[in-house]
Amino acid sequence: WGRRGNALGALSVGSYLLAEAGQLDGYRCTIHWENRAGFMERFPDINCTGNVFEIDRKRYTCAGGTTSIDLMLEIVRGDFGSNLANGVANQFQHERIRSAGDRQRVGPERDLTGKSEKLRRIVELMADHLD
Repeated sequence: WGRRGNALGALSVGSYLLAEAGQLDGYRCTIHWENRAGFMERFPDINCTGNVFEIDRKRYTCAGGTTSIDLMLEIVRGDFGSNLANGVANQFQHERIRSAGDRQRVGPERDLTGKSEKLRRIVELMADHLD
């Protein structure tokens, strides 16, 4: 499908399937934070971000859970506009539509809520560049 130019998407660890099939080569993707380090070790040439979702040309990936709603709302917004996306979000009782650039929340041992923005950025930068 992907080789013929069709759109492909994956939720959470479904990114492993796309990567195994060679469908993420040259694309950005994301995966649930608990699986990100293992994914990056197995597929070091794939740009796997810590964002809630990624849309890179015809590849749609998200971290799973409620991030799939944010991904869907971004697709609706892109195709039909913000008014419809906001209306759909309201129907789902979805308070805030997250953007692709929003970072995933992480486990309690790495929760930096209430810490300085500068510290959060430094920790994110370090996490993105672990070997």
